[in-house]
Amino acid sequence: MVKLWRFIKTILFIISNIFLLKKRLYWILAFLIIVIIIQIISSNQTIKTWAKQHPFVSNSFFILSIFILSISIRLTTIDIYSITSGSMENTLVSGDIMLISKLSYGPRLPSSPFKIPIINLFFYLNQSSRKNVEKVWWKHKRLAGFVDLRHNDVVVFNSPDNTEDVLIKRCMGLPGDTILIKDDKVFSNGKEITPKSTIKILSRIVFNNFAKASFIMDSLNGTKYYSYYGQKNYYTFSLTSKEVIALKKYNCIDSIYVEKDQPNTSSFIFPFNPLFPWTKDDYGPIIIPSKGMTIQMNKSNYILYNYAINHFEGSRISEINNRYFINGIESSNYIFRNNYYFMLGDNRNFSIDSRYKGFIPDQNIIGKAILVLFSNEQEGLRWRRFLKVIN
Repeated sequence: MVKLWRFIKTILFIISNIFLLKKRLYWILAFLIIVIIIQIISSNQTIKTWAKQHPFVSNSFFILSIFILSISIRLTTIDIYSITSGSMENTLVSGDIMLISKLSYGPRLPSSPFKIPIINLFFYLNQSSRKNVEKVWWKHKRLAGFVDLRHNDVVVFNSPDNTEDVLIKRCMGLPGDTILIKDDKVFSNGKEITPKSTIKILSRIVFNNFAKASFIMDSLNGTKYYSYYGQKNYYTFSLTSKEVIALKKYNCIDSIYVEKDQPNTSSFIFPFNPLFPWTKDDYGPIIIPSKGMTIQMNKSNYILYNYAINHFEGSRISEINNRYFINGIESSNYIFRNNYYFMLGDNRNFSIDSRYKGFIPDQNIIGKAILVLFSNEQEGLRWRRFLKVIN
């Protein structure tokens, strides 16, 4: 009984600190109450005696508890994902196995049984249920987290155009931010976001002695040799700022400069309209929608925001002869119900991110990437990446 009382006091101490930290974390309080109840029940001598007399029931309860616990952990606490592309080099590389924290920003509750680990198998096996795989059964709900999403966080999320695709990028735009990309530099509300040292930009290196430069090309994995408008002896590489500085000391290099996108690529760049002739290197300015933000309904805003409104706001917007209708009613403005984010990959020229996908709604945010557990390559494990913190 004394041990039980000590346990309860410890739990109460934790609960009081949670309320001091953030009063919104009521769901953790509920979890701790359940833990206390289970502890009280399991410590009861009568129940222990009964369990020994009914091993089948007690074993079934134990298995069910493990089953529920594993589902709860994956839904609300942590998960594991693997990296299969180079879009986040050098922060993350193909073969990395990452630990994702869902507690950081708060776990999102599943929108359908198909989103619940293990449970979803029973629904996929049912032919009639499979017809509703895309259906939203329950409205989006996110429990409170410990921190707010911030600039430069490495975030795991579902793609806005296909929720089955899981992406990982760096957050560069928060709700309400005005984002501008100019010469590969990212500005938020007019202020440059300090780039991480791992950011890679596509750079062209012009050599004056191609033969002597072979060791550079081999070590940096440059693209194949090009002849561009008569210009020869150059390669293109994805380079960090530190790598550019280090390369400038070699006498076999004439110049290094950013390889910029050609104009007229708007058909590939969000919002895919010639009215916004942006490129991946020069993009915006664009305002990231935030909850409660009001926009005027005009041609420009319709082009920029109609996809988000139609797919994530629970509204239908349409345009007829320069008149705008929301849920069939003519409207001159629209108030957003949700928050959105703007994500970029660290390997800027080889990343499919918000420049191509558009705004990322809050409901698509899965969690924060916090740790590389281990990393595989063809030769075996990359020991230098074992338990590497992601930042």
